Amino acid sequence: MKVKYDRETDSLCILLRDAPVEESDEVNPGLIVDYDASGSPVAVEILHASRVFGEKILTVEVELVPTPSRP
Repeated sequence: MKVKYDRETDSLCILLRDAPVEESDEVNPGLIVDYDASGSPVAVEILHASRVFGEKILTVEVELVPTPSRP
């Protein structure tokens, strides 16, 4: 997963996986989801990101949740 903030366009893109984008849908104003050919999400883009996140736009926290062990 990659997270990229573009100051010039004030957009935040979260790339979930590297796959060709077949279709994009603006699911809410300023929130775009890109899908692959099978309809699975590939990326999420947030327009006007600084309005949404304010000064925290330059801070990214990542939390990795451990996979439960299997018997």
